[in-house]
Amino acid sequence: MRGEVSVVQGEVSQLLSAMRKTGRWSGHARTEGEQDPLVRGLHKLQTVLNGTPDLRTLDVMVFLHPFCEIIQSDDTTGPVTGMAISSLDRFLAYGLISPGHPSAAGGVAALSESVTHARFVGTNPASDEVVLMKILQVLHTLMLTPVGRLLSNESVCEIMQSCFRICFETRLSELLRNYAESTLVDMVQLLFIQLPSFNEDEYTVDDTASIIDQTITAGGEEERGSVEPCVEDDVEEEGGGGEGEEEGEGRETTDSNGGDEHDELKQQEEGLEEGEAGLKRTAHEAEFVSSDVITATSRHRQGTLAPYGLPCVRELLRFLVSIINVKERNNSESLLHIGLNLVTVVLESGRENLCRFPSLAQLVQDNLSRSLFTLLRHSNFSVFSATLRAVCLLLQHCRVHLRFQVEWGLATLMELFTAENTARLSHEKKDAVLETILRLCHYPYLMAELYVNYDCNLYCSNVFENLTKLLSKSSLPTQGLSSNHLLSLDALLAIVKSFQSCQQQALPDNALAVNSQLSETEGENAPSGALATSQEGSTQINSAGIIFSSRPERETELVEETSITSVRSDSALADHVTETAVEIAGQSCPASGMDTVKAASGYMMAIRGTREGDFPPETTVVELPTPKELIEIRQRKKVILAATEQFNLKPKQGITFLQERRVISGSDSPQYPAEVASFLVDNPWLDKAKIGEYIGDRKNPPILDAFVKHFSLHGTHLVDALRHFLESFRLPGESPVIARILETFSEHWLSCNKEELGKVFANRDAVYVLCYAILMLNTDQYSTQVKKRMSLEEFIHNQRKINNGEDFPRQFLTDIFNRIREDEIIMPDEHKGQVKENYQWKVYML
Repeated sequence: MRGEVSVVQGEVSQLLSAMRKTGRWSGHARTEGEQDPLVRGLHKLQTVLNGTPDLRTLDVMVFLHPFCEIIQSDDTTGPVTGMAISSLDRFLAYGLISPGHPSAAGGVAALSESVTHARFVGTNPASDEVVLMKILQVLHTLMLTPVGRLLSNESVCEIMQSCFRICFETRLSELLRNYAESTLVDMVQLLFIQLPSFNEDEYTVDDTASIIDQTITAGGEEERGSVEPCVEDDVEEEGGGGEGEEEGEGRETTDSNGGDEHDELKQQEEGLEEGEAGLKRTAHEAEFVSSDVITATSRHRQGTLAPYGLPCVRELLRFLVSIINVKERNNSESLLHIGLNLVTVVLESGRENLCRFPSLAQLVQDNLSRSLFTLLRHSNFSVFSATLRAVCLLLQHCRVHLRFQVEWGLATLMELFTAENTARLSHEKKDAVLETILRLCHYPYLMAELYVNYDCNLYCSNVFENLTKLLSKSSLPTQGLSSNHLLSLDALLAIVKSFQSCQQQALPDNALAVNSQLSETEGENAPSGALATSQEGSTQINSAGIIFSSRPERETELVEETSITSVRSDSALADHVTETAVEIAGQSCPASGMDTVKAASGYMMAIRGTREGDFPPETTVVELPTPKELIEIRQRKKVILAATEQFNLKPKQGITFLQERRVISGSDSPQYPAEVASFLVDNPWLDKAKIGEYIGDRKNPPILDAFVKHFSLHGTHLVDALRHFLESFRLPGESPVIARILETFSEHWLSCNKEELGKVFANRDAVYVLCYAILMLNTDQYSTQVKKRMSLEEFIHNQRKINNGEDFPRQFLTDIFNRIREDEIIMPDEHKGQVKENYQWKVYML
């Protein structure tokens, strides 16, 4: 249409007028000015537009190219560059680039590339910031308009990178940095809201690995001087930006407002260069990659203009996790604030869809969860408060995929609340923790899920019971009424109300959701679809597409009012709530006939309502245990806890206690060794030294064989398998016992890897001897009593002729040596401090 053409013509005329007023083009005749390629490009575009009745008949690049050239030119001033950027923003806002146009994808890629690699002559800090603000504005418009869906993964990562650079630049004004952060919030929200439309099957994990880091550092060390804004000599005298690295460093000193700000800036620059982010900051940076890189990137993209998808989302999440990692010493508090704010947006926007994809779920389960739980101990209250908000969202929306992380997180919250008031844990922090717990108690069905998944799991802590006892104790004032007492009482009432809601919304308004992907990864035999129709009801489909079984509701009396004065002990109210939980949690679902062991060691169960959006995609609906089954599980768990105490004193006595209570079979049963082995491996409360003493006993060879076979070692490197095996118990000190255990392990490992890794070994004895050599190497490399460490050549020499008279391949032994030298095999009783925490987290992730 002619109106769209006139918009472009107006922008061209305005831009030409502005360029003629600058020093480069002022005073030149029209014919002389047209010799400049930038002006000549604009005049050619005018000629084309004069003969075009409809802009849609033109290739998008025809009217975008002159503006992109001006933005990327070294010779244009900030005001001219800003005007060209504003023109592109107006084109996007008016919809001049139609998503359905054949050349739209190429035009969008070129527009994104030119803006993220803008170059201009600096004038003064204020004018330069105006240009940076316009860059943010056009990138924001590009991402949020329909045509932005045509961007590639690389383009999206470069856009995010550009916004991050401005956001992290402490020498820019607070207003501009806040605007950059606001832009990032909108972009992150857009990306994670679109998760349901992405498909991980279309991409591999390494498709766009570390795109943000690569695009930031792609220019190399020798090209970093070219990323400064180009500045003419007369402008430099007026205080404009410098050219090259030397001027950039000079501005860093002169623009600092004080010593503290300078030190913080220097610390952040060092940290982001060394850390995962790899961000390089420059003063009032407008160009982010050198022109050589721009050309190479453009050529690469001409053949690959596929719309963005999961790879850029995964890379963005990885980057956000890296900047909230408190163990990176150079992640400043300001960086943590930005990262936590964006992570909160991710959790709010992604919700249950965040863990649909294995690559994203892995980041959430490991790096993100651990970083957030570590930040709960941060001394800064604002960081602590922001972390609590993110943790609350994580536990609410992703808990189906975070079985042991939920247990870890809630235990950390309860530990913080019970800690003594110190400089690092003030009264205000305790109130904040309690308010977070109150929010979780109000979340529908969460308390019932805690009871079923943890208190009714044989080898999980009693999370629900511990929480209710803590709240009951803190709700009773001893010396005076405080906010903690009121909040604790509110939380207890919220728990009672939550169970009442579960009882009132019995099926068909309540069902048990289990993510099918999680069921597969944890080895459960969950049904591939919805369960068959129950005997008492019919199968229905709700508005969210979830199939569930319906049955008549079973009435349960619930005490709606509880008199605090009638409570005679701190735990009495908690016990009453727990007893109520048994009744309601089971009666809110039909009888399932589920085996108690399976119910106790299975997948995460999420009790959900059937409102639209309650269930994540790809969800399988199963049924909860009945009240009778829950009671049986609780009784079985009490027996196991009692047996654990006896085992840790005298192993044989603990096993006998389990046999007497019929938790495991008798000694003459074929299942006896496997049941004992399962108890030893799965029980986290057993003394590791006592486990080693029991399985190493020469009277228990079937137990040792079953214990070793409990570990799945298929496709596992010998060092990794040995490390994992030795972390489950304390290896006894007697040589015959060590030999017996290692022989059994060697035979099992070789049988699991005959077709792959086992081809290197001639027989079981070769595996056994090499395992012994690995343990000796580990002691040699890390023992403080060893003064001269074994070298690689010495290690290889010591393994001569042990493979049935032959030598092992040199590369194979070198790999073993390097694995031990880089990562020590640490016995369980030697785990302390950070090593202990790392081990516990690794066990949780298994």
